Amino acid sequence: MRAGYSVTHPSSALNPEENVPEFALSAKEAHQIRADAVVVFCCKGDRHPAGLPASALRTSLARAMKEDQFTGKEGECLLWHAPDGMPASRYLVVGLGPADEFDLESVRRALASATRKLQSTARHMATALPAVGRRLNSAARIGAAVEGVCLGGHRWTAWISKTTKARLAKVTMLASSTAAHRTAVEQGRIYSAATILARDLTSEAPSTMTPQAMEREARRVARETGLKLTVLDEARMKKMGMGCLLGVSRGSKEPARLLHLVYKPRRQRGTTPKRVALVGKGVTFDSGGLSLKPSPSMEIMKSDMAGSAAVLGAMSALKALDCPVEVHGIMAMVENMPSGTAYKPGDILKSMSGRTVEVLNTDAEGRLVLADALEYARRLKPDCIVDLATLTGAVVVALGTLCTGVMGYDQKLVDELLAAARTTGEKFWPLPLIKEYRKLLDSKVADIKHIGSRWGGSLTAGHFLGEFAGRDIPWVHLDIAGPSFAEQDQPLARVGGTGHPVRTLLSWLHPGS
Repeated sequence: MRAGYSVTHPSSALNPEENVPEFALSAKEAHQIRADAVVVFCCKGDRHPAGLPASALRTSLARAMKEDQFTGKEGECLLWHAPDGMPASRYLVVGLGPADEFDLESVRRALASATRKLQSTARHMATALPAVGRRLNSAARIGAAVEGVCLGGHRWTAWISKTTKARLAKVTMLASSTAAHRTAVEQGRIYSAATILARDLTSEAPSTMTPQAMEREARRVARETGLKLTVLDEARMKKMGMGCLLGVSRGSKEPARLLHLVYKPRRQRGTTPKRVALVGKGVTFDSGGLSLKPSPSMEIMKSDMAGSAAVLGAMSALKALDCPVEVHGIMAMVENMPSGTAYKPGDILKSMSGRTVEVLNTDAEGRLVLADALEYARRLKPDCIVDLATLTGAVVVALGTLCTGVMGYDQKLVDELLAAARTTGEKFWPLPLIKEYRKLLDSKVADIKHIGSRWGGSLTAGHFLGEFAGRDIPWVHLDIAGPSFAEQDQPLARVGGTGHPVRTLLSWLHPGS
């Protein structure tokens, strides 16, 4: 057995709950609530904050907006220090942008802006609910607001020696404490904690977040949530014939792992729960192997395990959501490194399915890892399979850094995931598996080669995975290479792992949550 070399993290375990403040509900109005700071909202062009009744506060804020030339554009903030006698010492007006563009993502972004503005100075923040007309129900807005606070306020600081911890400990939503509202708050917290876990795993340094480190995190999640965990080491994978996954791992001193978490719902009499397999690519560092990447392209390759991080994040939330679906989370963990034992261009690898694969470029390793992970998932006989992978640079060229490419042979499953993404604000876009492109993977020396021509790289990668997923089980491939890691701050995510698309997976698995 190869010895690992992982570097100890400054904290013993990741705890996303530490990044989630306490939430409360209050039926009081913004001009009545006592807090360190109160947040209100304004659409572009409005003369005063929306939803405030005629009062001295509304008059004062309207005057301050006029003096400061506040326009209400999205993310614009105006902080007003109140005179003595007001219930709060500060009031923050946040712009929502044009009223005709208002949606749940507007709510998330507005609360993220407010949180970043106040989190270092306010311990208790109260906030009105952004609203334009009656297009969105209050529970949906509350859930989105909670996500905006948690995700917008999160920052990964594990290795920073001197950092000022956010003071924000409590957030009060100005809405009545109904059962629907309380459920929305709890769901928002669960979604956020799961996303933050995936973020932190992805952001971690690659010599720390090794395959064995990911195994430790999976064990922690299993222990805390009651999930069953099976760990396949290299000896077991070799016995099962996982030649593609192990071929990628050969060049690294860090031994590979295949992690299999199982969540089973509470039994309902007379029903058999749907069984879903989530398969995550987990290349904890991708140097490109012998087809070595240029140095600039290697700088964020710790994020090449974002698919597995998203799977673990989603699995961590299922029990808390009381998800009615049986879910198998499969994470294929390897490092892709150059060495005297590394796999080589020209090699032929034998997959777990028995198919042989001609290797032409060792930097196209993710699809090889997934080939064996998909066959492992197939043998579980699930009702459907969804794989998540930072698979191709081509999808970033096509869709940019904010959008996931969605491919699959089963249109119903594709449509379900697209619909779930629309509810969470995570951007998905369908890509076609054009049948003529499949022949680009024909090999003269093996059953299939793992890359095609220069053009349509995301689509030929999708076709390659489809060969191992098969057509008898509904399957969808999510290429998350663009949105899984932020190289600059975004409205809901600072630099680092984004946790995309954990919230979409949870919304799809439990659409009523």
